[in-house]
Amino acid sequence: MGGRRSGIILLVIGVLVAAAGLTAWGTQRDTNPAANQPAVFAWKTMIEISRAANNGSNDTIWETWATDDDTFPPNGNPAACTGLRPDPKQCPVWPGLKHRSDNLQPIQKLEALGIETDEQEVVYRNKPTYDYIVSNNLWYRDGLIDAFLRAQAGSFEVDFPIDSIEVKAIWIPINVRDKPRYHWNYADDGLLYGLAAFHIMTKDLPLWFWATFEHVDVIGRCDFIGCHDQFGAVPQRVNPNGTSGGLYPPGRLSAELVALMRRRGLGSEWLNYRLKGTQTQYTDATGTPTLLGNTLLEKGFVPTASCMTCHGRSTVNAAGQTLSVFRSRNPRAGHVGPPVRSWYYNADGSAKFLPLDFVWAFINVLKPLPPDQ
Repeated sequence: MGGRRSGIILLVIGVLVAAAGLTAWGTQRDTNPAANQPAVFAWKTMIEISRAANNGSNDTIWETWATDDDTFPPNGNPAACTGLRPDPKQCPVWPGLKHRSDNLQPIQKLEALGIETDEQEVVYRNKPTYDYIVSNNLWYRDGLIDAFLRAQAGSFEVDFPIDSIEVKAIWIPINVRDKPRYHWNYADDGLLYGLAAFHIMTKDLPLWFWATFEHVDVIGRCDFIGCHDQFGAVPQRVNPNGTSGGLYPPGRLSAELVALMRRRGLGSEWLNYRLKGTQTQYTDATGTPTLLGNTLLEKGFVPTASCMTCHGRSTVNAAGQTLSVFRSRNPRAGHVGPPVRSWYYNADGSAKFLPLDFVWAFINVLKPLPPDQ
């Protein structure tokens, strides 16, 4: 009987151990790969959303998601959005799987932020992210102002669902002969574009998970802050060159990553992309601010680029204004490290700006303030 009782006790302990996320050997299972294995998580996320959309085009899954144009119509008017076929010039419209040619004209957001770029940027958001914006009336200026007023009264905060994902992509014109080396697509101007760089941000962590990728042909790819990939790259770390603006050796992808890409059906063109780095915290264990900046997306201020800090300044106030990305424009410099309380609150503790949960897309309908505000 004693042996049977001991067996039952051991079985109960085993169940409790499993429920606590422990293995039979007493070690903790990794239940939070975004925080604990960021490079692995970045690549797995990239691979899953970059699989073919199978819609008769060269689209990836993420290219079928809503862009800023789909989410923030130029003449946003909720009163016009009650019918079965809303006007896309006045109402947000989910694009669905049907292929569309993206508008790759230089977008007003970059110009408003004072970012000069020859590349074309498009932001894509998945259905949970899009639905949250639309259902909370955050897609037009007055709706955002109302969100601030509701937050000021203590009845609202912007908090995206945990399955939210955004992709910010940079496209460059390429020749037909370059197709095998790039993920490519044709834009609405009829020209052929290749994917040169892209950010991925997911809400798997409360302060989001951040990863940035670049094509091996990007000039200055590892300048200033280096390239860091503990899973997919050989070598795993590439230090910045002494002189900026040159090409970096492509190295090679790890056998594990290549096998994963093949199992998930990605084409050989994706072998030409590299994870530059990830970000999950404002600082490291010593209190030093962490940095992450894409050579093309953060052109001109990579040495002071922090995805988390920058996006923490996505805000709205009662006047429909938002804080600036930059700490200064001459020279151009970003904010790094933890956010500052005075960004969001007045000296008396009253609300000054409402944080918009790290999503910068709202600048499409908000007015950015000058730096140092």
